[in-house]
Amino acid sequence: MDDLISLNEAAALIGKNLRTIQRHIKKGKLTRHEKDGKSFVSRKELEQKFDKFPKRNKEKPKSQKVAVESQTQETKSKPQGFNYEGKWIDEVQKHAETREELGQWKGRAEAYQNFAARLLGNGTNKKDDIVSPVKNYLLYIIIGVLIIFLLFLIVFLRVSLF
Repeated sequence: MDDLISLNEAAALIGKNLRTIQRHIKKGKLTRHEKDGKSFVSRKELEQKFDKFPKRNKEKPKSQKVAVESQTQETKSKPQGFNYEGKWIDEVQKHAETREELGQWKGRAEAYQNFAARLLGNGTNKKDDIVSPVKNYLLYIIIGVLIIFLLFLIVFLRVSLF
């Protein structure tokens, strides 16, 4: 329990988004520990789960050449100059980054759809909702002016007739 770190620290440690950590907890890939109402994960567990993924950097990691004497018999049997494990790890990393970007774009699209739905409402024509009260006010104004004009005529005609 001494190695607990917050979810934000965990995301920064492995170079992933906070949402990625939360998804791993929800799927049961990581264990969530709660302390004082806050969520934590074990640093050791996190390093075990994400040890095959290097931290994301803006620059692509350069393939490292291994000295011939440190290669195992299995590695020596592979053609020289091609690092299959490194290539596989790079592809897995690219795939993970692409999925993460896709999730971000999907979230943005949903946010824009919600915003558009709030603006447009439930599909009724908002123009009619706005124009109708304006028409009513104009009608009341015109009727009021006509009444005042008629009263003025009645008063004027009575005065001029007498």
